[in-house]
Amino acid sequence: MVAFVMVFALGVQSALAVDPDGTYTGTPPYDYTIFGGVATIDLYTGPAGPVAIPATLGGAPVVEVAGGAFDPVSTNLITSLTMPDTVTLIGNSAFANQTSLASVHLSTAITRIYGFTFSSCTSLTTVNIPAGVTAIDDSAFAACPLNQASIKLPSGLLTIGQSAFAAPGLTAFTSVTIPASVTNIGLYAFLSSNCSSVYMLGNAPTCAGTLSQRNSTFTKVGGGTLTIYRLASATGGAIPFPAVPGVWPGNSGRVTALFTRPTVTSSVVSGSGSISPLGLQTLAPGDDATFTFTPASGYHVDAVSVNGSPASLTSPYTFENVAANSVQTIAVTFGADAPPVSTPASSTWSLALMAIAALGIGVASVRMRRGTATPRS
Repeated sequence: MVAFVMVFALGVQSALAVDPDGTYTGTPPYDYTIFGGVATIDLYTGPAGPVAIPATLGGAPVVEVAGGAFDPVSTNLITSLTMPDTVTLIGNSAFANQTSLASVHLSTAITRIYGFTFSSCTSLTTVNIPAGVTAIDDSAFAACPLNQASIKLPSGLLTIGQSAFAAPGLTAFTSVTIPASVTNIGLYAFLSSNCSSVYMLGNAPTCAGTLSQRNSTFTKVGGGTLTIYRLASATGGAIPFPAVPGVWPGNSGRVTALFTRPTVTSSVVSGSGSISPLGLQTLAPGDDATFTFTPASGYHVDAVSVNGSPASLTSPYTFENVAANSVQTIAVTFGADAPPVSTPASSTWSLALMAIAALGIGVASVRMRRGTATPRS
């Protein structure tokens, strides 16, 4: 028994142990390096198709994907990527030119997307940009046909590099909202064939270069008008804000206009229950807003009104892709549940008497049959 326990303990210790520092190759689907108790993926050596990066390799947490680790010159083409939250760093060009890659789920621990990370992933339409990202470097998503949902930039973003989202000739997002936190945007950052509206939530960010070069930051390729929307309280910067409405200096295809941030106000009309969040919610253009309504014990959702019209009673309710300048409402009415149906006392007694009477008739019938029975001969 003691020997068994010792063998079991040694097995557990071995399973939990981290391999020694060093480079490990020849064991698909990854070549990797362990240093200081953490692992870096150096090269993907697995098959084509979907990829889910493991949280550990050799017992060590995977914290980095090295630059060029998924270079299609050396690896197979992948179709989707899921990354664990252990990863904190992705190197330059780590997934560049993966032309079959269509969807990416990034680690929530990522704070910077380095240059050319997903450049020329010409099938990439869906990606989550984590809330903690503060910098998106040069050409990080260049030549990627990102859809509208994927271009939602985090509220703490500070810098957007040159050609970061440039997608000329591709069907991609049609509008983009620049958070108030952004202070610098690189040249050609949003050079696009599809984008026709840009919403600035703060003051104009700075941009290097001459006026003509700065004009290239937001450009709609192939004609048509691109409108830069700003708040009335915003001030100009190196990217000028001309009179509103007005033509952008040096580019007759770009104009500036004012906008207000969309709002949704939620309320409880009557009854006992709650809606969350409650009250005035100020959003950014393109945001979704979800409201959950919960009746108190003994109550139910009796009515839901959205912008004055009846809506589904099912919770939650989501306003999707809320438009700029919109003012919307959601109101919930809770109704008391009907009391449980009870049988009156008089009815109960009547039923009891009927049962007793039926029992008496049954007994009498048995006795009568017994009294008239003919004896066997």
